[in-house]
Amino acid sequence: SAPAGSFRDRSRIDGVERMLSYVRIPGAPLVLVVGTAMAPARAELFRELRTDVLAALIIGAVLLLSALVLARRQIAGEAILRAREAHVRRMTDNLPGAIFSQVLHADGRIEYPYMSSGSESILGYSPAALAADPALLSGTVHSGDQEAFQATLRRSAESMEPWSIEMRAVGRDGAVKWIHMLSHPRQGLGGEIIWDGFLLDITERKRAEAALEAIRL
Repeated sequence: SAPAGSFRDRSRIDGVERMLSYVRIPGAPLVLVVGTAMAPARAELFRELRTDVLAALIIGAVLLLSALVLARRQIAGEAILRAREAHVRRMTDNLPGAIFSQVLHADGRIEYPYMSSGSESILGYSPAALAADPALLSGTVHSGDQEAFQATLRRSAESMEPWSIEMRAVGRDGAVKWIHMLSHPRQGLGGEIIWDGFLLDITERKRAEAALEAIRL
């Protein structure tokens, strides 16, 4: 059928004859319709206004169609972002160790808005578990290395220099591993400090170094 037009019709409800004007919206299952009663005193007036009514319908249809197009573009943009985020996560999950983002708030709270799946193989805790309870990560630090862990964190926060420490960590299964943590700080918009870095299991390297030292002795 035509994308726009007009026709007469008598209502089965009130018996009033009306002149109806319509316009179809391209790309959408929508039709805008405006009706005006065809009383004798108004018939001539309607004929004069019919063009204006059709113009208003077309303008309304264009505006509605534009809104639909923008909505579709937004949905498509969000889908692209989700696909890119999934791609980046797959890449980081395949890297050795764990990639993380740590946030230190002004009130002293620490959180991990991002952690790759490597945290589970190194520490025994999933990214979701560390996000829900950030204290789990600091809790894995060996008691003999807690002081160095906190001191190097404070020094990095004050100087905004890279945070680097080799320490022992006690995993969820009780196994002790040597971990190298390296991250770079940056200032957040709300005054928080954000470290982006990685955790690397260096247990085998430490064992090799200890064995070499034992041979030398």
